Amino acid sequence: MCLPGTEFVECLAFFGVAKNMVTYLTGELHESNVDAATNVSTWIGSCFFTPIIGAFLADTYRGRYRTLVIFLWIYTVGMLTLTVSASLPLMMESSPHNTGIGTRRAVVYLGLYLVALGEGGIKPCTSDLGADRFDGADPVERVTKSSFFNWYYFAINIGSLLSGTLLL
Repeated sequence: MCLPGTEFVECLAFFGVAKNMVTYLTGELHESNVDAATNVSTWIGSCFFTPIIGAFLADTYRGRYRTLVIFLWIYTVGMLTLTVSASLPLMMESSPHNTGIGTRRAVVYLGLYLVALGEGGIKPCTSDLGADRFDGADPVERVTKSSFFNWYYFAINIGSLLSGTLLL
């Protein structure tokens, strides 16, 4: 049940950030709608490209479990960096000459691309790591494996649903 729970939390966090990022970039960092939408689309594209790198690293060097653990830490640091970036105005001296937008923008994008890198190790490893736990030749374990994937994809979809309804 650990892997579906991990996917639930990851989808909840990822889609919660993705759905609100254009609003954040336009409202807080004063980017134009076009620039913000382009930057968010580029980030989401990076999140879907990096699993190629993560899968290569997992299959060639680290193994699925180690890759997953390392990239979960990177993902977590990325989310924490995004949280810190939202708090930066409170930490920085607010004067009319120093708005801190440049620093804040750099921290936001650092956090976003750490999340994209973290996605690269999470997405290709979680489902395979779960499938490796079952023996496909055993009929009982085939049913259990099917149940695992039902819960796995249910967790992904519920995380996505809740991020779009409760976190908006």
